[in-house]
Amino acid sequence: MATVPECASTGRCRTPVPVQYAKLCAAAAEVLAILSAAAMTILSMAAQSLPASAATDAARLALLATIFYLPAARCLGAYDADALFLPRRALARTMSAWAAAILFLALMALLLDSRLAVPASWALGSAVGAAIPLATMRLCLTLCARALRKRGIFDQRSAIFGTGAPAALIASHVAGHEWLTLSLVGFYDEPRPGHHAQCLPVRGGLSELVGAIRAGQVDQVIIALPPTESERVAAAVAALSLTPVRIRQSSEFTQPPSTPHSLVVVGALPMVTITDRPMRERDRIAKGVVDGVLTLGLLMATAPLLLLIALAIRLETPGPIFFRQPREGFNCRPFRIWKFRSMHVDQCSTDNIVQARRSDPRVTRVGAFLRRTSLDELPQLFNVLVGQMSLVGPRPHAVSTRAGDRLFNEIIESYPARHRVKPGITGWAQICGWRGETDTEQKLIRRLDHDLYYIEHWSLLFDFYILGRTATTILRHKAY
Repeated sequence: MATVPECASTGRCRTPVPVQYAKLCAAAAEVLAILSAAAMTILSMAAQSLPASAATDAARLALLATIFYLPAARCLGAYDADALFLPRRALARTMSAWAAAILFLALMALLLDSRLAVPASWALGSAVGAAIPLATMRLCLTLCARALRKRGIFDQRSAIFGTGAPAALIASHVAGHEWLTLSLVGFYDEPRPGHHAQCLPVRGGLSELVGAIRAGQVDQVIIALPPTESERVAAAVAALSLTPVRIRQSSEFTQPPSTPHSLVVVGALPMVTITDRPMRERDRIAKGVVDGVLTLGLLMATAPLLLLIALAIRLETPGPIFFRQPREGFNCRPFRIWKFRSMHVDQCSTDNIVQARRSDPRVTRVGAFLRRTSLDELPQLFNVLVGQMSLVGPRPHAVSTRAGDRLFNEIIESYPARHRVKPGITGWAQICGWRGETDTEQKLIRRLDHDLYYIEHWSLLFDFYILGRTATTILRHKAY
């Protein structure tokens, strides 16, 4: 029987730890083990009064062996999901990769006729000796990762859309795998005669599934409907594609896709990836690292400017320096955005927001300058630092913001799709001229088109390009 994660039953949600972290830890620990063994060899050489050139050559060999080992380990599957959690496979693939690296290094030395100061017996002993700490380190990490996996730390919380025989088959298949990083939160579908879902609870229909995704309880949806219900599949995909989850369907119950890269194997069950997340786990990790490093650097560099702006606001008008306003963030979750206050205190409203216009009487003189130069956005670096925002992404809007007399999400059905990534301080729409007041539906549509383009074409280089354009614009005091 498939297990139900705690967050699905109690409402307390835990974001799963990306399995890539376990892979990075394994690679780092293996490198540490190899270099530690090399250091012990070099110390032993020094104790035996071998020439200094022998120690230098030994250090070079250790570095080359490490460089050769990492790609060999990757090619041999030492960092695949099964090897991360199954000790025997981990040891077998790790030792195979180490042997391949040593053989490749020996072959290179032979072909290049390298004359090394390291005696052959020392080189062979060092290679064999390094295998022991390498195997020990990998075994310990595998056992730790296995224990964490049993606690569901790495599990992608998955919901099954469907309650028939295909859904029950997928649930039993997932429950039978000991290394699959996936846990099932339940079935979602309208119960109908002849459908059975004894192994997991039925938690509602499509609207309840979208609500669970918005509440952060679901990371992946597996559609388990037969081909005869293609209209229901299309309706489910249309609704779920506006959320930041991966959508898959078992290929046993649907027609094979025209694009081979969308076929994946989950455990031993072939599936079709209908819609993937905008960013893969390693992409989100890389973007988060870049955000953290650049944000800390920007905060340190702009600290004097932040103090001067705070002083100017306080001297011009009484009241708080900062203005915190509720906005919609990733996965439509609310958060409070930080800004320098640019309006008179009695004109600052967090509800029923009216966007600022040119020559708006609510804006102070200092506030007008801050808005014109976008310096009022600088405190949002704190939002980035706590993970609520990114440096680059779609600009976050308040829920009550309107274009004309209609709310944003009433104008465009696909509007929630812009929340599939974290909002940003700046974005593609802003540097393309779609900044400021969104008083017409056409302006909103154009801004949304640019936001969706950014999400579909995201890359770190794209982010750096947008940041560069933003910095250039701010320095020129232009309203972009």
